[in-house]
Amino acid sequence: LPFRKLDSPFYGLADSNNTESINEVKLDGFTDYDVHILSDECVFSTTHKVRLDITEDPHDVCYELVHGLATTEKIEEISNNKVNPLSESREVEFTLREGLNTIVAISYDKQQKRYINVKEIYCMPEDAQNWRAIGTGKFTEDAISGLGAGMGVPTYDVAVEENVNTPGYYRIVNAYADYVKDYQGLACHDGHNHYLYIDASVPTQVMLTQQHTGVKDEKLGNIYITSKAYEDMMAGKMRVEYAKHLGTLENGIISFPKESVGVKLPEYQQDYIWWVNTSKCFGLTLPVSGIKDIEYGQQAAPRQPKSVFRHHKIQLCVRFDA
Repeated sequence: LPFRKLDSPFYGLADSNNTESINEVKLDGFTDYDVHILSDECVFSTTHKVRLDITEDPHDVCYELVHGLATTEKIEEISNNKVNPLSESREVEFTLREGLNTIVAISYDKQQKRYINVKEIYCMPEDAQNWRAIGTGKFTEDAISGLGAGMGVPTYDVAVEENVNTPGYYRIVNAYADYVKDYQGLACHDGHNHYLYIDASVPTQVMLTQQHTGVKDEKLGNIYITSKAYEDMMAGKMRVEYAKHLGTLENGIISFPKESVGVKLPEYQQDYIWWVNTSKCFGLTLPVSGIKDIEYGQQAAPRQPKSVFRHHKIQLCVRFDA
């Protein structure tokens, strides 16, 4: 199936020049950088060493780690602050956050021409201590699908894990592994697990943060997703202002409002977001437990054996019948 709509902003993209300018923005991989940021895109430890190589004649070189994608405003802030000066090539150890991280390096040539180099690094620790498997759920995709022609709104069985310290904070294991098999031009990161994080610890205020899908288009590059709630929060808006864009967890189903989920293609157009999820179906159906009978609060019958625990902020008394 074709990935791009003929009437979408992506039509003809293969023939476009994917380099844009602030003064001069260069993404990692070109040959005329002043600073090369050498790292794998996906790593499995929060402590990670990155090689920063300086080429000919740069000066006023500085770098900084950003959690999430680096916006134009953040790049300007790093450029003005000039923290972490670098006078020679060296290996730098960074403390990453689980999820998406961006290293920004800035330098100048003799004519005071500024060069900005960025490298996105996705940190996905195989963390058996803080995450536990809770079973197989169903992931419904209408983010990447919202950009393509005739892609529909597919659903896939996925493994789901829950954070042991924050009940309701979930991550989907390899959410797009089966998805990319159904559409031409798409590939998924392989050789490691790739996670999609959804914070439903407050069921009425579900947050989808800015993150890498693990999917790469053969011509458009890496594909990221975000949400209006997250973007508004990062822009400094009050929760009351972006609450209408938050998702919900109801009857075991996590969903998001129409056009509240966004797609980013930073290798094509930095900072631009395509708002998708027009079907309002993007989300996750949580795994169904093997519990035969659930009774709430004080209404639970005092039969044995039973177990009392908290699930999605509700105290449950669970009876297992023989």
